[in-house]
Amino acid sequence: RRRPAQHYQLRQMGHLHVWQDRSSAALLQQADYSKLIDAESADDFYQLGRSKQLTLDVVPVQAESGYALQLFWKDKPVAGATIQIRGPKGFSATPKTDDEGLVKFETDVTGQFTVKAVFEQKEKGEFEEKPYDLIRHNYTMLITFPKM
Repeated sequence: RRRPAQHYQLRQMGHLHVWQDRSSAALLQQADYSKLIDAESADDFYQLGRSKQLTLDVVPVQAESGYALQLFWKDKPVAGATIQIRGPKGFSATPKTDDEGLVKFETDVTGQFTVKAVFEQKEKGEFEEKPYDLIRHNYTMLITFPKM
């Protein structure tokens, strides 16, 4: 009998405030998404897959070699986004997603990794009588990559 993945948690929340971004001088609203995957086997790892509850999501997908992640916004792949991947022993990668929202990377390091992505939605609006120019969606996943 197979054991299910040890941990799987989701959280989606919005910081409902308007602030000015220093780098672009844009007024923006922010939403945050987070996921934890702690799987012991490759089968569990890929079985967890897509989190329909999250509007912005990064999903582990099977690759011929190494690892692959796919970025989704409202169930559609996001092309041209940068994914930040940090792991044990100083592992660091910042690949851009392809046309299918995929990034692929190789590492011989296993253990817990942090995956971050940002999606900016150019949408003007107003919150508490303060105007904003865009909504920034921040995604963080803490994931344990099993040995493949």
